[in-house]
Amino acid sequence: MSIFGPEDGFAPVSRSVTIGWCIACGVFLIYAAADTDGFLFLDNANIMIHEAGHALFGWAGYYTQILGGTIAQVLVPLACVLFFVRRGDTAADATPNTTRRSRPRSDLRTPTG
Repeated sequence: MSIFGPEDGFAPVSRSVTIGWCIACGVFLIYAAADTDGFLFLDNANIMIHEAGHALFGWAGYYTQILGGTIAQVLVPLACVLFFVRRGDTAADATPNTTRRSRPRSDLRTPTG
């Protein structure tokens, strides 16, 4: 038995939850595709986690403080996934994975001119 897996297995996901997640993800993808300024509402949470990472890892030195934002953006969703996997909450486990951004930071800046 894995130390990360739930003791009694994963919770089954009902059809209504699956349909709800598909609709929510579809609405978000349409919103993201229609976005013109390059900054989605989800970026506000990502920027808070990123900036908190600089302060959190600042004790370890200059370079670790610089990398702290990216480290936090990797560790926070990983911690959420591990927490929900351990609980066996199948539907909640998908949440941190669907909210990750794949665009580089340079694309998040507001265009000038």
